[in-house]
Amino acid sequence: MEITLEYSSTRKEVWQWYWRLWRKKYWYYHLLVWAYIFYLFYKNPFLNIFEKCIYGFFSGIITILLFISFPQLMFKPQVRRLTVSENGIYTTIGKNSGSIGWDQIVGIEDQNDTIIITRKKSGNAFIIPERAFHSQVDRVNFLNSIRSWQHT
Repeated sequence: MEITLEYSSTRKEVWQWYWRLWRKKYWYYHLLVWAYIFYLFYKNPFLNIFEKCIYGFFSGIITILLFISFPQLMFKPQVRRLTVSENGIYTTIGKNSGSIGWDQIVGIEDQNDTIIITRKKSGNAFIIPERAFHSQVDRVNFLNSIRSWQHT
């Protein structure tokens, strides 16, 4: 069996997904990057302590802002065609297409009327809004199907 959806995401949906991930785990990585940048300035023998603190602080802030901005910069507003089957996920958005096996999926979540299919290594996710489905029954069938395929 194969299920095909067509939908487009919004920047707000991408932001909500990223914010949830940030609160869950990304804050820690950002803190580590910030500490490392601060350490690099701290080790610089040509700066006084005030300069080290100021440069380290603002460089860390800029780096974190770049991390946070990345999903918005990579946002694709075009209509996505997503086909799922027992073999995996096939997706097309604009001129780009690709396929992903279920073994590359780390999680499937139902969050606030949005289905989120998260990939293992890249941290990317398919954010599927409720409007992608014709009915609530179609949405439930889709969710049950992909959950069963992921675990086979």
